[in-house]
Amino acid sequence: MLLPKTIAWPAIIHSVGADDLLIVHSASHWSALKDAECVLEHEDDHLIDSTGQTFRTHDDTLLCCGLAELDEVAGLIRAHLADEGHCCVAKFGARSVEDAIAAIAAMVD
Repeated sequence: MLLPKTIAWPAIIHSVGADDLLIVHSASHWSALKDAECVLEHEDDHLIDSTGQTFRTHDDTLLCCGLAELDEVAGLIRAHLADEGHCCVAKFGARSVEDAIAAIAAMVD
């Protein structure tokens, strides 16, 4: 799968119908996940990078398809944390998409 040079790492992958997020720390981590064929398995799955750019697959290429807002990303992270059994997830907040994704990436290191 071709990877755009514009992806800001870390990034999150949201699979349709699931609360669990997959954290992708770098281009090399992406490559390992892609080789294991565990990323973007459904056409509605998407990757959100640290700037909020949203990507989907098309013909084995990641294409930018929009910009995620902070409220959307924070909601995905809250659902992920709740799914993982964390308490007080309603208190999760961030000042930017970059801060939100950095926070969840730091939690799973």
